[in-house]
Amino acid sequence: MGRNILNLYKLVRYDIKNGLGSRWYVCLGAAALGLLFCAKLYADYMGMLGYLTDPQFAMGNLLICYFQGKKPYSPEYGDPFVFPASWMVLFLLCSFLTLDYPFHNLNGHGVQVVTRMRSRRVWWASKCIWVAVATLFYFILLYTVAAAFCIALGIPVTLGYGTEVNEELLHILDMEPFGTGDAVLVLCVLPAATALAVNAVQLVLGFFLDRTYCFLATAALLFASAYFHTPLLIGNHAMVKRSVFCTEQGLSPGAYLAADLAVTVACMAAGLVLIQRHDILNKKDS
Repeated sequence: MGRNILNLYKLVRYDIKNGLGSRWYVCLGAAALGLLFCAKLYADYMGMLGYLTDPQFAMGNLLICYFQGKKPYSPEYGDPFVFPASWMVLFLLCSFLTLDYPFHNLNGHGVQVVTRMRSRRVWWASKCIWVAVATLFYFILLYTVAAAFCIALGIPVTLGYGTEVNEELLHILDMEPFGTGDAVLVLCVLPAATALAVNAVQLVLGFFLDRTYCFLATAALLFASAYFHTPLLIGNHAMVKRSVFCTEQGLSPGAYLAADLAVTVACMAAGLVLIQRHDILNKKDS
C-alpha cells in the first residue's frame, strides 16, 4: 500500500511536469482568450457608460461574460438558434489541454512504467489526478487573468456585478440576485466542476476512440448542451443563463454540482475496470 502511494506521488509529479509543460501553448492561449473577453466587455462598457443609469462594474461581470452560455433555446416560439461560440471555445480549449496526454503517455513511456510498477490502477489514478489538476489550473488561470485585468484598471475584484451591464451588454434580463455562496458556486465552482466532468468523459472515451474522435465527441456534447436545455447534458450546468437565477427551468447550483461530481466519479470508476482489460502492448499510438 505504501509503495503504491509513493509510486502514485512520483507519477503525478511526472505527469504535471510533462503534461502541462508540453502544453504551455494551450495555457498561453487560455490566458489570451480570457484577456480578450475581458477587454471586449470593458470596451463595450466604456462605450455605453454615458447611457447607463447604474454604471456599476465588477469582476463578477467579467466572470458572467466568461460563462454566460446561452439562454434556453425555444424553437417553438420561432427564436433563432444563436450559437454560444465564446462559451464553447472556452470549454473546448480546456478539453484540448487534457486531450491526448494520458493515452499518448500509455502508448509510449507509460508502457514501461506500468510494467515496472505492475499496477495499472496506479497509472490510471495518476492520470485522473492529472486531468483534475490540469482542469483546475486552466480555470485558476482564467480567474487570475480576470483579477489582474480588474486590478490594472481599478475595477472592484469582487463577485458582485452591475445589473445594468448584464442587461445591456450580456442580454441577461431579470436575473435574480445571488448571495456570496451562490456566486462562488455559479461563477467559480460549477464551471470548473462541469469542465472536469466533461474531461473525465473524454478520458474514458480514450479507451475506445483515438484522440481526434474523442475531441469531436466532446464538441458534440457541448453543442448538444447548447441546443437542448436539459440537465442530462452536463454542459448546461456551466451556463449562467441556464441557472435557476436566470430561468424557471434551471436547477439549483447544488444539484448541478452533485451531478457533475457523480459523472466524474463514475468515469473514474469505469476507467479502473477498463484499464485492466486495455491492451497496452499491442495498441499503437494514433
